[in-house]
Amino acid sequence: MGICGALASVTRNMGVFLVFAVLAFCIQQYLRQAKELGNRPGLPGFLVWVFQKPRLVLGTFLVPFGLFSYMAYLDWLLGDGLAFAHVQIAWQRTPGNPLLSLISGLNTLGANEFYFALWALVALYLCCRQALRRNVDSVVGFLFILIPLSTSILCMPRYAACCFPVIEEAADVLVSKGRLEKVFWYGFLLLLGVVTTWQWFCNNPVMA
Repeated sequence: MGICGALASVTRNMGVFLVFAVLAFCIQQYLRQAKELGNRPGLPGFLVWVFQKPRLVLGTFLVPFGLFSYMAYLDWLLGDGLAFAHVQIAWQRTPGNPLLSLISGLNTLGANEFYFALWALVALYLCCRQALRRNVDSVVGFLFILIPLSTSILCMPRYAACCFPVIEEAADVLVSKGRLEKVFWYGFLLLLGVVTTWQWFCNNPVMA
C-alpha cells in the first residue's frame, strides 16, 4: 500500500490524497471492532489501535513520501519546491469554490463548459451514491473531483473518466439498476462519450 501510494504521489500530486482513504478505512475498521468488543470508541483508543500496527503506520507515511521527494527535487533544480502548483497561475488556474465552478459550467448550455460540468455532476452523483453505502473509496472520489474542479471546469472529463472510485461505482450502477434506469444510464454515458470524443476531434480542450 505504501509503495503504491508513494508511486502515485510522485507521479501526480493528487496521489498524496490517497492517504485520506487509508485514514477513513482505519476509522471504519476501528469503529467496527470497538462495536464488536463492546468498547466505547474515542480518539485515544483509536490512536492506540493504530500504533499497535507498525506496518500500517509505515505504509501510511510512505504515501506522501513520493510527493515530498519530488518537492525536494524541484527545490534542488529550481529553488521552489512548490513549482508544480505555482506554475498553474500562468494557466489561470487558481483554487476557488468548486461548486461555483460547477454552477458556472451548467449555466453555459451548449458550450464546451456545459459538457465538462455534466461530467463533474455525474462523477459527484456516483461519489454520493458510494458514500451512502459507506464505501471509503468515496473519500478519494470526492477529493479527486472537487480539488481539480476548484481550479477549472476544463479538466473534468479526464478526472472523472480516470477516477477509479467513479469507474467502480458506474459499473455497479449499470449492473444493479432496473431495466429502464439501465437504459437511461447506458444512453446517457454513450451520449456523453460521443460528444466528448467529437469535441476532442475538433481540438477542444476536453482533456485540458
